[in-house]
Amino acid sequence: MPRDSTRDTRPTIDAAGDRGVFRLLRDGDFDVAADETRRILRRTAEMLRGSNLNVRPLTPEDTPLGTYDIPEGHEERERYWVNAPFAYVVVTFDTNATAHHYHVVEPDLDEFEASLLERVRTDIRDPLLYNRDIDPTREDALTNELASLLEQYGLELGMDSFHTLLYYLRRDFHGYGPLDPLMHDPHIEDISCDGYNLPLFVYHDEYTDIVTNISFESEELDNYVIRLAQRSGQHISVGDPVLGTTLPNGARAELALGEEVTPRGSAFTVRMYAEEPFTPIDLVEYGTFSIEEMAYLWLCIEHNKSLIFAGGTASGKTTSMNAVSMFVPPRSKVLSIEDTRELALYHDNWLSSVTRERLHEGTDITMYDLLRSALRHRPEYII
Repeated sequence: MPRDSTRDTRPTIDAAGDRGVFRLLRDGDFDVAADETRRILRRTAEMLRGSNLNVRPLTPEDTPLGTYDIPEGHEERERYWVNAPFAYVVVTFDTNATAHHYHVVEPDLDEFEASLLERVRTDIRDPLLYNRDIDPTREDALTNELASLLEQYGLELGMDSFHTLLYYLRRDFHGYGPLDPLMHDPHIEDISCDGYNLPLFVYHDEYTDIVTNISFESEELDNYVIRLAQRSGQHISVGDPVLGTTLPNGARAELALGEEVTPRGSAFTVRMYAEEPFTPIDLVEYGTFSIEEMAYLWLCIEHNKSLIFAGGTASGKTTSMNAVSMFVPPRSKVLSIEDTRELALYHDNWLSSVTRERLHEGTDITMYDLLRSALRHRPEYII
């Protein structure tokens, strides 16, 4: 994507810091020390002078910040936004391998922007974490801090460059890092990572299992699995390397850390759920149930009969259970028991309970413990 041709003349941000003028003088490198001193003074002058940033919000009508060229031997099947105007997806078909590919396209970073982004990541972290005057959860907190840092650096960036940096900061601090575009894709049902340096797979509602252009190196993947656990308020370690949890966006995650239980390295599977639960009408329209079958389930619930939903993985058990729960009278007291929270009922008089595994202190709370407690709440329906 075109960039400002004059930007390369701006002072370079050295993420490693100054090279040590006093050390150079001590070693007798006077010419190098003089050049280094001039560089520091020039950068200081730029920082003192500041810059004037005039940046407007981007809209989906703006030009995409990322570009993508279709690989040779591939045919484009579909292209759509997942986070307009920053990230989009291109689905291609490899005519040689007769397989689909899922390509995530994010804003392009040139060498200058990549170096600047690393410096900004380091400098912006402390103000967001430790400055009590800044609320890091506010939407404009990152925008204001980024603009302030660029003024301190004395850098005048174009609007596209500013929003490119802001996108990656939001993605990494508030979102889910490299997986963030996938989390925004409503067509994805689950995301699978099988180990180090292996491409991620997604289950697409139209193309089924499809390989992506995203992968993690060993240390990066270990850190990412730990981060997912922390985002959900849980703990994972080499001593407790397996964790099932629910992410803040409601997705279910199964995590494995290290190579003890998964020899190919850390792994995870994220199961996505629709923001709006499926209704009985949806399941009839999709052909999951016939009208007669759905009416039968309605009569069962109306006459206080017990129901069991059984089936293979990703066969629709939770979706069906959640849908038929809408037949429960709206004011009835409903109590749900789960090992990982997945249900999303519309009832106001609904008490949700989840099991707990002991980490370092306390006791395990099993589904049987929750069932005994549930009976004391005198619910009319238990799910």
